[in-house]
Amino acid sequence: MANQFKPWTLNELEHLKEVWPNKPREEVITALPERSYKAIMTKARRLSIPRGNLRQPRVYLEGSDVPYLAGIIDGEGSIMIGRRKYLSPVIISVGNTNFELIYWIDQRVPGFVTRYDNPSGNRKPQRKWVIHEMATAQALLRLLLPHLIVKRKVAQVALDFLDSRLQHPRRRYNEREVRLSEQTILLNRRGKIPEALDG
Repeated sequence: MANQFKPWTLNELEHLKEVWPNKPREEVITALPERSYKAIMTKARRLSIPRGNLRQPRVYLEGSDVPYLAGIIDGEGSIMIGRRKYLSPVIISVGNTNFELIYWIDQRVPGFVTRYDNPSGNRKPQRKWVIHEMATAQALLRLLLPHLIVKRKVAQVALDFLDSRLQHPRRRYNEREVRLSEQTILLNRRGKIPEALDG
């Protein structure tokens, strides 16, 4: 059990300086098993050890993975902007009955995999891969954009939104971001694309 009154050892302080700036909570706790996370956080604050930006893009695509995933998203995927006006980011998802494909994507761009089945009829069970962490979505769209065809326009709009949004992620959408959000709704709508967005 963690002991908040036990003096910190030199070895613990070295571990703290090493892991606190850029490691996720789980790794911090693993590195300092005798300390509670609250005690670790308090000690780091007292020693003025800064907590870095942990929202680093998690995209592990190599070589032919990029055009392959672009083709999957063109055919089976979705790129949208959340309608909430605070923190809802771009949402990229792929749904498929091939579980192996969904987990292949999740290994290379870690997100969330959910199950969604149609209780009626004889349709196969499906899995859906989703990411909505902004830095990862931005990095992924930048890689995919040159290879997208069907969803190139909506991807560019979403990327423009993210480039703006990441400058002030905790504020309400500004007017430009609202317009970009509305554009993705129109681009994702079935049927003819409005002339103002076509071309």
